[in-house]
Amino acid sequence: MPDRRFWLFCAAGASLTVWWILPWWLPSLLASLRRGEPASQVIAVAAGDFRRTQSGVALWHLRPRALLALMAPEGADQAMHTHGLRGVALLPDERRRLHWIRTCGDSVTEMADLTRWLKGLPGPGSVTVVTSPEHLGRLQAIATVMAGDSGWRVEGFASASAEYKPESELRLLRDHLRAQLWRATGWTGRDSLICPARARDLF
Repeated sequence: MPDRRFWLFCAAGASLTVWWILPWWLPSLLASLRRGEPASQVIAVAAGDFRRTQSGVALWHLRPRALLALMAPEGADQAMHTHGLRGVALLPDERRRLHWIRTCGDSVTEMADLTRWLKGLPGPGSVTVVTSPEHLGRLQAIATVMAGDSGWRVEGFASASAEYKPESELRLLRDHLRAQLWRATGWTGRDSLICPARARDLF
């Protein structure tokens, strides 16, 4: 007959498993319970390349209720990233639905900053992350862990891009674990490690 410690171990393992998979399960559950469109629709662009911004804006124009969130590095000249908007005439309503999220360009800190911003919106709703095709799988996986934990349904949209940088499975695993660490502790190393290092071009 198993003793008490065995059952405690099983209960702890089951709880950890449920916690780990919650970001994938919760959005689907809420979507099945919700009737109609989600309370908030967001298109979030990793705006380090003007092609991403252009692709995000094109998708945004197809979704007239959606908010457009452009994630740009802190301290960067905003004009560097807005040139993806040149030639685009924004109506007053569109300007109100355009938001800038200041971050430092690291994928995990970008998604942490985005998730904190999403919590201020009516929701949970749906968020579509826009980035280059090579980067999309990793960014969508990180966003699913972080935003999915709050019930947001995460989709991905591949932008036009000239990067052609293949992604490593090790980077995907590393950032997935970092995203789960953020869920558990709220820590990404953003201010103490990641952003200062990127500001000095250390990586």
